[in-house]
Amino acid sequence: MPAPASPELSILFPKNRSAVGRRVNVVLDPTTDWSVVPLFQVVAGTTEFPVIDTSSGRHAFQGVDLAPGVNTITVRVLAPAPGGEASRKKGEPPRLSVVLTKSVTVFNREESFGSIPADFTQQLFHSRDQEADCSGCHRLEVENQDRNHKKPEDVLCYSCHREVPKARNVHGPAAVWNCLSCHNPDLYPVKYQFTSINPWTAVKTSQPVEPAVFTLAADDLFKPLSAVLVSGDVPLVPKPKNRADRAKYQERKNARDMEIKKRKEREQELFRGLQA
Repeated sequence: MPAPASPELSILFPKNRSAVGRRVNVVLDPTTDWSVVPLFQVVAGTTEFPVIDTSSGRHAFQGVDLAPGVNTITVRVLAPAPGGEASRKKGEPPRLSVVLTKSVTVFNREESFGSIPADFTQQLFHSRDQEADCSGCHRLEVENQDRNHKKPEDVLCYSCHREVPKARNVHGPAAVWNCLSCHNPDLYPVKYQFTSINPWTAVKTSQPVEPAVFTLAADDLFKPLSAVLVSGDVPLVPKPKNRADRAKYQERKNARDMEIKKRKEREQELFRGLQA
């Protein structure tokens, strides 16, 4: 029997010793032999992100948050642990072992006030050279549908940046995927930037973008005379001071959780209409 192939791993982005933004996508080489890399996991600092099954076709992890300054990002190649299934109890997750790790060191430039260490080089993803590595599978040139889209999936940004509008407070154009109203696709050599070298000077896009016009009932979304979302305005339940109050506390906490869930569902219904 031939010996099983040893896994090899190449991280396309971010590059080692590069200065990047506060959030990065970790992209693995799509030509990797996934038969020997069945699972991988991204670790940034002490944060372990969910394990990715490569049989799903994914070879990247989106939205890795970085701490200020220097960060180490590690990619672990995982495989089922030998003999793990035999000893695994019912209901337990599969036991995995780390068979390979690959790390890069990056610098979060967003909180550095323009001071990047001398041994780090600023790397912006959408350079013409780096896009060449991705263009075999991803559409990277702007088309008419990106400015006049019917749904988020129509926009070329969506496949790699779908996590953007999931934050609690989202920048208005980003929330409705009007990315090209601020990010210029015609810049060279790095596309989609929205500021010049001077971070306080905005650069206007040369591409016309159809504005997204919509109306929401403010009373349904926000606490009156404030910018506080209704779903975030549910009072906390005071913690019990003694054992006798624990049952009542849990009952009130469950009721609070149900109220928050209902309000969030209402928010989603209102915003879903914008994408129709």
